[in-house]
Amino acid sequence: MAETQIPKAGYTMELKIGGQVAGAAGDLKLSLTRKPMDASSRAGLGHKSFIPGMLNWNLSGNAVYMHADPALLLLLDTGKIKKTVLPMIILDLAGYGFSGNVLVKTYKETESLNDAVKCQLAFQGTGQLTRVTPQA
Repeated sequence: MAETQIPKAGYTMELKIGGQVAGAAGDLKLSLTRKPMDASSRAGLGHKSFIPGMLNWNLSGNAVYMHADPALLLLLDTGKIKKTVLPMIILDLAGYGFSGNVLVKTYKETESLNDAVKCQLAFQGTGQLTRVTPQA
């Protein structure tokens, strides 16, 4: 499994969900996995053969939101996790990053800071993860 810690040392990232900047996001971790598929046949003379399986990706991290934050409202529906696919973009300050569609797996409030909420987020990627480069 390939795993990338975002941001790397000294980098700041921006997480957008449904086009809305997701408060202050940090400790983002992008994981890519590909399980092998059995492709054994009689031609292998009793030896197993494998081919690359489907690519799976997910994103997790922490965020601080204001109670009326538009990105937070996209994640939740009357206090429950929404069951819809949302567009997601992760960008560094130079405009490089990744985009794709996600399902919300986990939303857990870890600390209330008066009007702000500290939370843990986890997303399951659905479909292709695309590399983003700065707009000219």
